[in-house]
Amino acid sequence: MIRSGTEERNLYYGRPVVAGRTIFVGLCQKYETHGQLPMPVFAVETDADGLNPSVRWTYDPDSVELGGRGRGDASFDGTQASVAVTDDAVFTLGKLGVLGAADRATGAERWRAGFFGYAALYASPVVHDDLLYVPIDDGLYVFEATAEAPRCIGSYELGIHYGTPLPTEDGVYVAEGNFMWKLKPPRALAGGGTGPRGD
Repeated sequence: MIRSGTEERNLYYGRPVVAGRTIFVGLCQKYETHGQLPMPVFAVETDADGLNPSVRWTYDPDSVELGGRGRGDASFDGTQASVAVTDDAVFTLGKLGVLGAADRATGAERWRAGFFGYAALYASPVVHDDLLYVPIDDGLYVFEATAEAPRCIGSYELGIHYGTPLPTEDGVYVAEGNFMWKLKPPRALAGGGTGPRGD
């Protein structure tokens, strides 16, 4: 058992993601709780039977500052979502709209990008066909799924939406309010949209 956090004030919100013998899961603070607490993403290693868990690494950047933040501030503040995992990277979306890329083997941060918007509630980033889809409260950004540097190839403008996008070979499905949208394939967006600022 891996306990969630100090005095139960931190919770596991997003579903765990399993890759091989490693479980990736992140913490976030209750909305009613104030103050600064660690809210890392954990990589938990298990044995061949999925038992005897031990923490392999944590992603918990030092520069987290919970007070006095403005939209677009590139500080990581825990995640309500699941992470997205590739062969070499783990992507996590902070509650206030900060996208971080960590090395899958070590948890070391590769890069971080801050958006001028909050993370879409209950929505997780998704990797499909070497692209990373990042749901922000009023839009959907598309990145190359690489740990080398943040490269946004385009974005979709949407109303406030909840839930994780579903990318397919011929488009992206997104639920927004009373509507279900099928959006054009993101490769057609190359060079368009307004990207986040990288740190």
